[in-house]
Amino acid sequence: MSIRKMGSLILLYNAKIYQSSREDSSWMTFHSGNGYIADVGQGSPPLNDFPDALRKDCNGRRILPGLHDSHLHVEKHGLMRNSLNLNGCKSVAEFKDRIQGYVRSHPGKKWIVGHGWEQDQMGRYPTKDDIDEVCPTIPVLLRRVCGHFAVVNSQALSLASN
Repeated sequence: MSIRKMGSLILLYNAKIYQSSREDSSWMTFHSGNGYIADVGQGSPPLNDFPDALRKDCNGRRILPGLHDSHLHVEKHGLMRNSLNLNGCKSVAEFKDRIQGYVRSHPGKKWIVGHGWEQDQMGRYPTKDDIDEVCPTIPVLLRRVCGHFAVVNSQALSLASN
């Protein structure tokens, strides 16, 4: 039986359902239409309390409610929080201003790493020369919002070619 029937109440039981604030639960009900959890409990499932629910024996498997594979790179998220944020730059001038501000507020950085620029919002792709203008002596690597493309300055290119 599929547990994806739209709008149905689903009862999962014989599971190890993670609960952050207390001991794991062993059963839960949720609505397949919106995904909201209706009830959770420990011990034997109250099968008679949910006669119309679709039922799924989980055979002791672990369930982590609320966690979904959203293709999130958790390590990169942590690294991004400690780098130059270029999200929302509306122009190359703003892009340069953010680089300058970051360099000023992080003296002693050996590398400047950033993320989040979008050429569509800035009017064009940023270049090595744009970065060199505001940060010629520290190597800089700035990733596009997608993370699949980056621009670097002359200092970074020089290090890469050695």
